Amino acid sequence: MSILYDEALALAQLVGRTVGTTNIHATVPERFTGPGVIVVPDDPYITGGSTFGNFTVHYQVFLVGDRGTFSAMDKWMDEALENTISALVEASWSIEYVSQPQLYEGLNVLSHVLRVSTTINFKN
Repeated sequence: MSILYDEALALAQLVGRTVGTTNIHATVPERFTGPGVIVVPDDPYITGGSTFGNFTVHYQVFLVGDRGTFSAMDKWMDEALENTISALVEASWSIEYVSQPQLYEGLNVLSHVLRVSTTINFKN
């Protein structure tokens, strides 16, 4: 695997464990049903880091709820978001942005988009 894919997968696994789901994807899935986590590259994807040889990689994390009443999902999404932010900070991820709750594309479920970043080095 690649360093970038491994980083995306580790991020998806971290968030999945935090919100209690094994429905995680480090790429855009062919089909998807919530609750779950999808991690995709953000734009910009990679920027120069603060020291020579290091780079900052940026991802979007889609935290997608389950089907149900929106009032029930609001509570679940708030708890999942708070726990995710705590876990990301503890794992030294930078959180750049968290979207308002929104309907996930094509599904009648709520989601948040988190824009996160971390420092990587491509040397093995």
